[in-house]
Amino acid sequence: MRSVNASGTRRSQETPMMSGRLRVVLAIGVLVIAPVRGYAQEAALSGTVSDSTGAVLPGVTVSAVNEASGNTFVAVTDERG
Repeated sequence: MRSVNASGTRRSQETPMMSGRLRVVLAIGVLVIAPVRGYAQEAALSGTVSDSTGAVLPGVTVSAVNEASGNTFVAVTDERG
Protein backbone atom coordinates (compact mmCIF):
# COMPACT_ATOMS: atom_id res chain seq x y z
CA MET A 1 0.00 0.00 0.00
CA ARG A 2 1.31 3.45 -0.89
CA SER A 3 0.38 6.79 0.60
CA VAL A 4 1.30 10.39 -0.12
CA ASN A 5 2.90 12.43 2.67
CA ALA A 6 2.50 16.20 3.26
CA SER A 7 5.21 17.09 0.73
CA GLY A 8 3.46 15.10 -1.98
CA THR A 9 6.07 12.31 -2.05
CA ARG A 10 4.86 8.75 -2.28
CA ARG A 11 5.86 6.59 0.63
CA SER A 12 5.46 2.88 1.20
CA GLN A 13 3.81 1.89 4.46
CA GLU A 14 5.39 -1.58 4.20
CA THR A 15 8.94 -0.27 4.54
CA PRO A 16 9.17 -0.57 8.35
CA MET A 17 7.87 -4.15 8.22
CA MET A 18 10.28 -5.15 5.46
CA SER A 19 13.11 -3.42 7.27
CA GLY A 20 12.36 -5.42 10.43
CA ARG A 21 12.19 -8.68 8.50
CA LEU A 22 15.46 -7.89 6.75
CA ARG A 23 17.14 -7.27 10.11
CA VAL A 24 15.90 -10.59 11.45
CA VAL A 25 17.09 -12.47 8.36
CA LEU A 26 20.50 -10.78 8.51
CA ALA A 27 20.85 -11.50 12.24
CA ILE A 28 20.02 -15.18 11.72
CA GLY A 29 22.49 -15.35 8.83
CA VAL A 30 25.27 -13.89 10.97
CA LEU A 31 24.53 -16.28 13.83
CA VAL A 32 24.60 -19.26 11.48
CA ILE A 33 27.71 -18.28 9.52
CA ALA A 34 29.87 -16.89 12.37
CA PRO A 35 30.59 -20.26 14.04
CA VAL A 36 31.57 -21.81 10.70
CA ARG A 37 34.26 -19.21 10.25
CA GLY A 38 35.69 -20.12 13.65
CA TYR A 39 36.07 -23.78 12.70
CA ALA A 40 37.80 -23.12 9.40
CA GLN A 41 41.46 -23.73 10.10
CA GLU A 42 44.07 -24.19 7.48
CA ALA A 43 47.80 -24.43 7.90
CA ALA A 44 50.77 -26.11 6.29
CA LEU A 45 53.74 -27.56 8.10
CA SER A 46 56.64 -29.08 6.25
CA GLY A 47 60.19 -30.07 6.99
CA THR A 48 62.55 -32.95 7.58
CA VAL A 49 63.27 -34.69 10.87
CA SER A 50 66.96 -35.52 11.17
CA ASP A 51 69.48 -36.43 13.83
CA SER A 52 72.63 -34.50 14.79
CA THR A 53 74.58 -36.04 11.88
CA GLY A 54 71.96 -34.92 9.34
CA ALA A 55 70.57 -38.42 8.71
CA VAL A 56 66.79 -38.48 8.16
CA LEU A 57 64.67 -40.24 10.76
CA PRO A 58 61.75 -42.25 9.38
CA GLY A 59 58.97 -43.38 11.73
CA VAL A 60 59.17 -40.40 14.10
CA THR A 61 55.85 -39.15 15.48
CA VAL A 62 55.47 -35.38 15.12
CA SER A 63 52.73 -33.44 16.92
CA ALA A 64 51.57 -29.90 16.21
CA VAL A 65 49.22 -28.18 18.66
CA ASN A 66 47.14 -25.09 18.05
CA GLU A 67 47.44 -23.42 21.43
CA ALA A 68 44.41 -21.18 20.89
CA SER A 69 41.97 -24.02 20.13
CA GLY A 70 43.75 -27.01 21.64
CA ASN A 71 43.48 -28.94 18.36
CA THR A 72 46.30 -31.42 17.80
CA PHE A 73 47.61 -32.79 14.53
CA VAL A 74 49.78 -35.92 14.64
CA ALA A 75 51.82 -37.35 11.76
CA VAL A 76 54.55 -39.94 11.35
CA THR A 77 57.56 -39.24 9.15
CA ASP A 78 58.12 -41.43 6.10
CA GLU A 79 61.38 -42.74 4.60
CA ARG A 80 62.33 -39.18 3.64
CA GLY A 81 62.18 -38.04 7.26
